[in-house]
Amino acid sequence: MLTDDQRESLARATRTMQIIVGALAVGVVVFSLVVLAIASRQAGPPPDEPLLTYMSLVMALVALVVATLFPGVVKRSQRQAILAGEPTPQVGSIGGRPLPEAEPELGPLVAGFRSALIIRSAILEGAAFFCLISYLLERQTLSLVGAGVLLLFLLGGYPTQSNVEDAMANERATIEQLRQTEPSDAR
Repeated sequence: MLTDDQRESLARATRTMQIIVGALAVGVVVFSLVVLAIASRQAGPPPDEPLLTYMSLVMALVALVVATLFPGVVKRSQRQAILAGEPTPQVGSIGGRPLPEAEPELGPLVAGFRSALIIRSAILEGAAFFCLISYLLERQTLSLVGAGVLLLFLLGGYPTQSNVEDAMANERATIEQLRQTEPSDAR
């Protein structure tokens, strides 16, 4: 259960994460508008072999897989660091304000969640840009579809206050379970 101070701190952290994900998504949308404007003025047939389009679609699939798996790796790493007594950051702070002394784990959990979210979003954004560039050069509709799918996945990861609170509660519960099973594993 979160206290009011913790909820306020998480609200500030969530707003920061929302701004970051929103800015990445807006970047994809604006760049797609620029690409569409430029591509509409290009003359000539598209290339016979749309190699760049195929490469961008493969990259989109790889980005989707990595973006799906990577947050779990970050969470496990942060969980292990907390269990070892070496969480990063050492002093928890969210949104520029330190957390109450009673909650040294919440800051590192939010930091891990934020890092995983930013990296996930950046992977999806980069792959979307690659799809858009391949559309600009080869004018294959599949590239636009790939960019659109990646944008949807990017927006699907948009953090809400309740999602962040639930993630923090789940991580705290998982850490508590691991702490309770740790002594029996050592025997």
